Amino acid sequence: MKKLLIILLLSSSFISSINADYKVGYDSLTKGDYKTAYEEFLDLAIRGDNKAQYRLAQLYRDGIPPSENSSWELKKDVEKFIFWHTKASEQGTIESSFVLGSFYMKQGDIKNSLMWYKKTSQLFFKDK
Repeated sequence: MKKLLIILLLSSSFISSINADYKVGYDSLTKGDYKTAYEEFLDLAIRGDNKAQYRLAQLYRDGIPPSENSSWELKKDVEKFIFWHTKASEQGTIESSFVLGSFYMKQGDIKNSLMWYKKTSQLFFKDK
């Protein structure tokens, strides 16, 4: 019975992973369907998609309050904002490095700010 339960759990997570699609997430985001966008980006981000990691980090930056059309909300979460931008930056997303540099600068954390700005310049000039 335990083996069957484990197999079912693994197969359902595999099926949901197959269904994740960045375009669906982005289109949902532009239409204001934040729940669908979040679900698509989260699944892709967990699997290592740097574009989805960037988008997910940005959603965590401000959070999403409930609306007239939906009671779904996403709480602002600075730790997850930093986590997902860090993941994206590690995969070469220049924008994430820059956002983190700016974030730390606003916090008055010059050491971390300079570290992320340096990473930004390294990524920018990497292929040049």
